[in-house]
Amino acid sequence: MATWTYRRSSLTAADASVLASKPTLLFRKNGPIVFTKNYVKHRLFSKKTYPQGTEGIVTKIHTGPLGGVTRVDLRLPDGEFVCEVPIEYFLADCGC
Repeated sequence: MATWTYRRSSLTAADASVLASKPTLLFRKNGPIVFTKNYVKHRLFSKKTYPQGTEGIVTKIHTGPLGGVTRVDLRLPDGEFVCEVPIEYFLADCGC
């Protein structure tokens, strides 16, 4: 029998009023988004690179089994659609 383990994350802040204000989502449908690191999409005979700083509009948000955002579909300014990009390519690393 398989055992499933899910990673949980939580918000912590020194000031409780920050958490009480209920921060808004970073990913909204029809909202702009920017790649924070290079994304390489592998296909059968090619691979395409989307460099850091590439902008797009979120067309669909995919959620995981616990309701968290896992992947997004994008429409780039040139009209190209990029499907199921992991959210790790949009999260900024603070370097902490």
